Amino acid sequence: MKLREMPNRVREWWRGSRRRQIGTISAGLGVITAVIALSLYLAVFAGGGESPATSPSPVVAPSPTASACRVPTLIEPPEESSSDDWQDLSIPPANDCFGMAASDADASGVAVDTVFILTAREPISLASLADRVQVEPRLEFDIEPLSDSEASIQPGVLPSASARYRIQPLEPLSEDTVYRFTLLDKPDGLPIRTWAFQSQRPLRVVQTLPADESTDVPLNVGIELTFSHDGVTGLEESFQIDPAVQGRFETHKRTIVFVPKELQSETLYTVALAADVGIGGSDQTLGQQFTFQFETGSEGRTGETPGGPPPLQFSRRVWESSTTEAPALALFGISREPHSLPDAALPFTVYRFPDMDVFLASLDEFTAIPAWAHATRSRFAADTSGLQEVASFEAKPEPMSDSGDLFVRFPQALPEGFYLVESTFKGQPIQAWLQITDVATYVSVSRGRTLVWANDVAAKAPLANASIRAVGTDFSTTTGPDGVASFETPADLVRLQRSPFGYTTTETVGNLIVTAPDGRTAVVPLADIFSGFRFFGFREYGFRGDPGLYWRFLYSDRHLYRPTDTVHFWGLVRQRESPPPAQEIIVEVSSDYNERGEYQPTVVERTAMTTTALGTFIGELELEGVSPGFYLLRARVGDQVISTIYIEVEDFIKPAYKIDVTPSRKA
Repeated sequence: MKLREMPNRVREWWRGSRRRQIGTISAGLGVITAVIALSLYLAVFAGGGESPATSPSPVVAPSPTASACRVPTLIEPPEESSSDDWQDLSIPPANDCFGMAASDADASGVAVDTVFILTAREPISLASLADRVQVEPRLEFDIEPLSDSEASIQPGVLPSASARYRIQPLEPLSEDTVYRFTLLDKPDGLPIRTWAFQSQRPLRVVQTLPADESTDVPLNVGIELTFSHDGVTGLEESFQIDPAVQGRFETHKRTIVFVPKELQSETLYTVALAADVGIGGSDQTLGQQFTFQFETGSEGRTGETPGGPPPLQFSRRVWESSTTEAPALALFGISREPHSLPDAALPFTVYRFPDMDVFLASLDEFTAIPAWAHATRSRFAADTSGLQEVASFEAKPEPMSDSGDLFVRFPQALPEGFYLVESTFKGQPIQAWLQITDVATYVSVSRGRTLVWANDVAAKAPLANASIRAVGTDFSTTTGPDGVASFETPADLVRLQRSPFGYTTTETVGNLIVTAPDGRTAVVPLADIFSGFRFFGFREYGFRGDPGLYWRFLYSDRHLYRPTDTVHFWGLVRQRESPPPAQEIIVEVSSDYNERGEYQPTVVERTAMTTTALGTFIGELELEGVSPGFYLLRARVGDQVISTIYIEVEDFIKPAYKIDVTPSRKA
């Protein structure tokens, strides 16, 4: 029989009446068999695995060990529906058999040295409890029963609890960290209850607008202070601005804004917050006064674009010259307009100070102005009303190079003494302090040692046995036969100065006085006496701390990562002076701004590690679940950020490569 004839033969066989009856009977037997099988299945499995019985099974009481407090809370899915509409979801009530509270907490979070109290309506086996409590991030702890007397003074204890347990962390909690406690129904079981606690972090100002040491600040800017916490209190009473300005306050979440009624142009402002600024519902305060400074721009620009320095200034504010030579002082000219530098003689007037103390007092007025406040410094003019005018002349500044360097020659030498030189260019006075002496000095200062080399210009020989003293201190020493003195740097002469770009430099302050055995003197100003052409502009970010105290390097294995990648890093953190055998550091991946551009620092992942004796470290951080964007990889010691690099996270696809191989010969 051919294959294509098979369907016709089957249809002919089925048309027979006897065969149709047989088919009907077979179908009926199949239905009866299915009904019997279903009944047996329901009897066996729905009845808890008992054998089929002809009479109903009696109701069995629950086991004494079965407790509603140990039943995990499960959310049942809704019944299937043919409708595409949203279905109601039945959520069972929360399990109220357990409670947990921190012994030391307030509105700012739980204290880092807190203990946790777990309460239960039914006793729990202490042996299994340690395996049923999980903490994320990982936290080592001890659990012990809590007596009734101790429980009476603990917050958050269930009044009807019959069992109470103290969970004692074995080490302080990390600051600004969310700890998640989960209680399981049994070891390695399902969760019954979950609690989350935010550890406290110190209250601080994390950002200001304008940033500290900003220049050319717009006159219509608001003064913003962004705090580490919400709910800051007491700021209006503790806020001070000098010079005084009227204004109003606004609060936007963690940012409090002082909206000034009017700021003066090219003015140096100092903003201060008292130490008692705190958080509502908490005892936390700033703990110390917080200050920052900024300088406004010019009235014409309203400070909205960075401006340049004055078109002509003395390159240094303090100069020296011998008694036998006519002084020559350098100037520096800068202008955006061609041919705007002086091409004719300028008027110069020379005033004499009555003595060295008056000279120093005048100079200190200038050096007290921060070096970054270029507008205030350039506009500063010493008072000449009480000074004796000893010379006046006109001189044309002569060029020293094509880059704007000029110098002016005095017509004759001046007697030994202390002077103030003043000129005027485009209606603006420019001044410099000048000392005429035959005592020449070279000084090099570091945090550890200071070197002074004194010479006699007239004798052209080292100045031996010259006394050296630091003004305002008890320090003094003398030079050796070679005119050199080397000594430990007095603490009053050096301070660490934070740079607006995040590093720290050593800033010298004060004055040294070098006096020859015959009474001739020279003033050595240690403060910044340059005209301050460098300035940093209007900024809305700031840096804190002192990373310059460390040798520091930080590297990652690459710049671009996928959201599922691992960042491998290595680096070095080692104190420059008196380094410890090892350094505890934190390396973290963080972001300072959210997707809306608002300042909201968030730590994505962090790890704690200990450096080697040399200060080196190596490790890795997982990026699983990180959203695409730019992030900071930072190494810090405590709250001090030591080194930072940028990384980028992007869900990219590696490009396909095609390799063409041409063999040298065929096989």
